[in-house]
Amino acid sequence: MQSVQPVGRAQFLPGSNRVNLSIVKPDQYRSAVIDWIAVDSREVSGQIGENYAVQIDGLQRPVDWVRWEQLDVMLFVPYELEVIPRG
Repeated sequence: MQSVQPVGRAQFLPGSNRVNLSIVKPDQYRSAVIDWIAVDSREVSGQIGENYAVQIDGLQRPVDWVRWEQLDVMLFVPYELEVIPRG
């Protein structure tokens, strides 16, 4: 284990059952995260009806991540979606 150099994605600590996870350059996934936000926004808008629109705030924030399950992470941009009347 001592000869293996960590590269930033996962690290197993010998003598424990812990795995440390990290994301290298999370902003490289920004476009994909924004695409998911856009899809969600269109779905919400479609469900509410044509008399309403959605307004998104916070897309200027950096991509963040949290550990999800044992060996997965979830990437996100903390944003707020507000439904507002059109016009």
